[in-house]
Amino acid sequence: MSDVGHHVREPREFFNDLYHRFLLSPKPSMKAMCLQAMAIVYGRCHEEIGPFNDTAFMVRKLEECENRTERDRLLQFIDKLLHNRHNVKLFLDTNGVRVLVDLVTLAHLHTQRAYVPLQTSSLEASPDQQRDTEKEWYYGNKDKERDGPYSFGEMKELWKESTIHQKTRCWAQVTWEKGKSKCWSS
Repeated sequence: MSDVGHHVREPREFFNDLYHRFLLSPKPSMKAMCLQAMAIVYGRCHEEIGPFNDTAFMVRKLEECENRTERDRLLQFIDKLLHNRHNVKLFLDTNGVRVLVDLVTLAHLHTQRAYVPLQTSSLEASPDQQRDTEKEWYYGNKDKERDGPYSFGEMKELWKESTIHQKTRCWAQVTWEKGKSKCWSS
């Protein structure tokens, strides 16, 4: 740690205390603060702290997270965890890349930051965070059955009618260059 005035005497012990506080706190705001502090401490002291054996647990927490602030802090913390090779292996072994790709699929909907991590929650997002005009959304099985394209507003209606649900595969067709397109799946 090279920052003067930001030295932690026992970084491993302090980090573990933060992690225990994170685990025991029922309040999302406290969990988010603990995650933010853990990210800072681990980012600066990852060599002294060493591997974080609960990396897989944090990936699962990210996948299940419904609180926007907690989700953002989990992303920051996981970013710092990846400074350690052992944590990278744990991250890859628990399909961490798939979880991140699921989050990336919603990034094109928002100008600042994605509001929600899962397609089910995105359909419940507020109107000011939706792009209702472009018909770029599909649902079904990409190989055999595909229904669409639909606008985001139409997808929201399909959700309300229970035509699509939490387990339905949904994806958006996004144009990146003139004449070329990529399909983002979730």
